[in-house]
Amino acid sequence: MAGVIFDFNGTMFDDSSKQRQVWLAYAEESFHRTISEEGYVRFTEDTIRLLDRLKRKGIPLAIATASPKSNVDWYWERFCLEKWFEMDNIDRQF
Repeated sequence: MAGVIFDFNGTMFDDSSKQRQVWLAYAEESFHRTISEEGYVRFTEDTIRLLDRLKRKGIPLAIATASPKSNVDWYWERFCLEKWFEMDNIDRQF
C-alpha cells in the first residue's frame, strides 16, 4: 500500500451535527426563526484505531479537504492530528 488519503468532515470526523448547527444558525439569521440542535464533534467510529495501525505500519497518511485552513487548524489542535499526519500532507482544494 503506497499510502492512505482521508477525507475530512463527515468521514474522518463525525461532525455532521455541527455542520447542521451552522446551517440552522444561518437559517435563523436569514429567516428569523429559532432552531436549535445538540451535538458535538468526535472521530468517526474506529478512526483512531485505524490511524494508529496505519502509522505503526509506516503507511503514509494524508488528508484531502475542501475545508478552509481555519477549520483544518481547529481540528488539528483539538484532535492532536500531528500524531498521525504532517501538516504538509493536507491538501486543501477550495
